[in-house]
Amino acid sequence: MEFPDLGKHCSVSICQQLDFLPYKCNLCQQIFCSDHFKADSHKCHIQIDRKIPSCPLCNQIIFTKPNEDPNVVVARHIDRGCPQEKTLNKNTFECSVPSCKVTDLSEKFTCPSCKSDFCLKHRQPSDHKCPKPVQGPPGTPGGRNTDLAQALRSKIQETIKKYAEAPRKQQFNKMKATATGDNKVPMDQRFFLEVIYPVASNVEPKFFFFDKSKRFGNVLDFVASTGKIKNENNVAGKPKLVLASLKTGAPISLSKVLGQSQELVNSGDAILLEYEQNL
Repeated sequence: MEFPDLGKHCSVSICQQLDFLPYKCNLCQQIFCSDHFKADSHKCHIQIDRKIPSCPLCNQIIFTKPNEDPNVVVARHIDRGCPQEKTLNKNTFECSVPSCKVTDLSEKFTCPSCKSDFCLKHRQPSDHKCPKPVQGPPGTPGGRNTDLAQALRSKIQETIKKYAEAPRKQQFNKMKATATGDNKVPMDQRFFLEVIYPVASNVEPKFFFFDKSKRFGNVLDFVASTGKIKNENNVAGKPKLVLASLKTGAPISLSKVLGQSQELVNSGDAILLEYEQNL
């Protein structure tokens, strides 16, 4: 059974990645994936900055129309009944997980089940101990076989931690000697990766090298085919394979170029190939 309406595509034209828990930008109101949810990453055209005035009494942000005098707008706000106590700055929000300190408005995600606000790290029902998890398709967060899904997710997190903490220098030397790839790629253009296959597949990790001008989408297709992992990323409603950074545990945008992704992955690092619903 397919679920064609599950998830939404990222509004960034060069991405358009299907995200099952997409973000709606609180500024421009468009939909984005986890790689482009921040205002800077999607070049938000309504990004809040210091030019937008705030009320001197209640600190509320006062939005103005083009060519409208900010002083007039603030005065109108006060005349219409400005609250006399300090209110929460509209540039921030508080993640509903008590121990979380994230306040960046661009990370705000409202859980469709409990209606509380969470940051990127705590948006999954299991991460904020959602009291009303939505019953979704089998194998998805909140779907049937929840205990099995949670056990699998825990195992994946253990695997991420294991490889993220492993010393990479010695492994990199081994990788250079044994990695497979296109031998026509010059040595100085090679980008080496250790690929950890889906935990449930029982496929052993493999070493690869790619031309650093390639995109992660090319990498995903190649390593999935090599490991005989079912890849139906082009079929609506089917489980989507992603490549996850071990630095963040989050999926990497498949439109990113290998040689321009140092903030997520460096040559010689390990990355995880996994179904997005399991992360």
